[in-house]
Amino acid sequence: AEVEVTVRRVKPRTSPNGPRVKRNHRRGDIGTIVEGPGLDSTGVVWWNVDFDTGSDGWIRESQLDVR
Repeated sequence: AEVEVTVRRVKPRTSPNGPRVKRNHRRGDIGTIVEGPGLDSTGVVWWNVDFDTGSDGWIRESQLDVR
C-alpha cells in the first residue's frame, strides 16, 4: 500500500521503536509499505516503509495515511 507522512517531521527507524536513521521525512513524503505491521513493547503499531526518496525504515502507524 502507498502511504503519506502526515506529521511535520519524522525519522525512520531500523526496527519498530529502534534506533533512528539519519534522514528526516516531512509531511507529504510518499512511500510504499514493504513489511509489517510490527509492534513495539508498548503495543504501538509500526510499518516498514520504502520511501520514494531518502531513508527507508519503520514509521509509527499514527504518522502515516494510506493513500
